Order: sequence, then structure tokens, then C-alpha cells
Amino acid sequence: MATVHPPLQPSAPPWNWLARLWRSLWTVHPPLEMVVALRPADVLATLKTAAKPSVERLHLRELFASGRRYQMALDRNADLLMQTTSKVGWHPRHRTIASATLRARLEYLGDGTTRLTLSSRMRVLVGLESLLMPAFMTSMLVYMPWDGLLLALLIAALFSLSWLGLRANAALEAQEMLFFIYKALEDQRPAEPLTLHESGHIVYDYAREFQTAWDKFHDELHAS
Repeated sequence: MATVHPPLQPSAPPWNWLARLWRSLWTVHPPLEMVVALRPADVLATLKTAAKPSVERLHLRELFASGRRYQMALDRNADLLMQTTSKVGWHPRHRTIASATLRARLEYLGDGTTRLTLSSRMRVLVGLESLLMPAFMTSMLVYMPWDGLLLALLIAALFSLSWLGLRANAALEAQEMLFFIYKALEDQRPAEPLTLHESGHIVYDYAREFQTAWDKFHDELHAS
């Protein structure tokens, strides 16, 4: 009897996992979804209005702490791109450089409802600039008469700390932008009805039995 072998699966090209690794290095958080009871044009208008500090929107004042501001633009696919900066403490007119970009993809679901798919990634140019200082320090360390292993560890630590610092700052900015979108559209998110699990009544049965047992114990304690 002839043996039937399953068809061979074509191996993935080596650049596929390299591309995934490259994307994971720059991705700040996985895509998040949010549904609001607005049309895409109204979502954009609401966000742009909320990005402007005003005494008429004091409930959003925490979004602008430390002089934080939000910049928005649309790309060729009509996706919303957002960046945020804040004031620099040592100079009143200088601002921080945005290290993350948030992309909001708006998908109209019908019935005046829109789904936002939010994703954030580090800015490539800022990431490359953050490696200039470690590269400069490396150019001096290689001439030090130290052990090769020690030099390799120091160089790796310089690049790792620089990258981790930039990534932490990008994650902070991404969280600020996500919080901004959440607060700006808070009143437009459709309420989801709360549902009880099918066996939810069992919880109440256990609670009722516990209360009965506790009352009985309390009465016996006082009777003795």
C-alpha cells in the first residue's frame, strides 16, 4: 500500500520574520479598538476641538497638564495621525520632541457608529537620533586598553539603555494620547448592557446560605 504524505508547506521567506522583528521593535502597543456613536467626520471634529484648551471644556483640563499639546493630521488613507509634546522645564518656549505616533483607523459601521482601531509606534527618525550618543561614546571606548568582553558589555549597555529610555518615553506619550481619545469621546461611547451569567443566581444562593449560617452562629454565641 502506498503511503500518502501530507503536502509540504512552503517555508516562510527569511525576510518575513525579519520584518516582524523590525515592526515589533518600533511598535509601542498592540492595536486597540474603540466604538463610538459618531460618524467618522464627527469623530475627527470632536478630537480636533478637544485638542484646543478652552474654559468651556474644563473637564478636559487634566489632558493639558505640564503644557501638553496634541497635533493631528490625516494621511493618504484618511487615517488620523497624532503626536503629543509638552513644555520643557528649563525653557518656557521649548517643547519636547514627539517620540511616538498614534494612528487611528476609522471604520464606519453604520447607524451612526464608528470603530476606531488605535495603534502606536516609535518614530524611526527619533529612534535613530537616540543612537548617536551611544555611537559617539563607542568611538571613544574602542580605544581604551580594557578587556574586550568588558568593552562589549559597556557598548551593549549604552545602546540598550538609550533604546529603553526612548521606548519608555514613547510608551508614556502613547498612553497620554490614548487617554486623550478616551476622555474626548467618553460621552459618545455606546453603553453596553450588563448581562448576568446563567449561573449567577447560584452566587446569591451561596450568599443567602452564608448569611443564614452567620446569623445562627451569632445567636448561639450570644446565647452561651
